[in-house]
Amino acid sequence: NEWKTRFENQEEINRHLTRQIVLLDKNIQQAKEELKGAKTRALKVNPNEVGPEALLSVENEKKSLLSQLRDFEWRLEQENKAYHKANDERKLLTNEITDVRSM
Repeated sequence: NEWKTRFENQEEINRHLTRQIVLLDKNIQQAKEELKGAKTRALKVNPNEVGPEALLSVENEKKSLLSQLRDFEWRLEQENKAYHKANDERKLLTNEITDVRSM
């Protein structure tokens, strides 16, 4: 009974981690698209026609987007590690349950 509860809890954790990984993947893709859009906007602008304040604003936006992208990638990596750790633990518990049942 205890093993069944632990197994069910682990399955719920795995589902939660999988959802988080999918969400973070979407966030990374969105950040990449925003970065591409910022690059496109920056390429369309002639630096000679733009004041220093506007140029500084675009540079700050670029830095912000790059920072956001790195943050999402780091979070995705951490979630990925947590998912694999939980999945390995689930496999171990499944094997233990199988061993106990076969006794």
